[in-house]
Amino acid sequence: CGPQYSSSWCSINAAPGKYYYGRGWFQLSYPCNYYNAGQSLGVNLLSNPDLVATNLKIAVQTAVWFFKANNMEGPARRGNFAATTRILNPIECNGGSGYQNQLTRVATYRRVRQCFNLGSPTINPIC
Repeated sequence: CGPQYSSSWCSINAAPGKYYYGRGWFQLSYPCNYYNAGQSLGVNLLSNPDLVATNLKIAVQTAVWFFKANNMEGPARRGNFAATTRILNPIECNGGSGYQNQLTRVATYRRVRQCFNLGSPTINPIC
């Protein structure tokens, strides 16, 4: 991993030699998210970021933390898959460099809906 995962948009600095690339169910990334999730959970994730990948309980807890901290409940309840994608990984939206990832995510979403006989999404799932 490169140094891009050590930089941040807030005042939280990376611990020396630690990288904060996507780990866990929601691919937690960047020092701010690791710090804030850790504060909420009572675990020092800034010093121990690998716990998000190696500890199932912490992986689940960080996913729930991210979901709540980023107000994903409203868009999720409304079935607005595009809005949840924009919150999770905005680089996938608006033709960004992650656009192909979004198309894969949407295809998987549609397959899962089909498996559960949920029909087609009523809101455009592409952001």
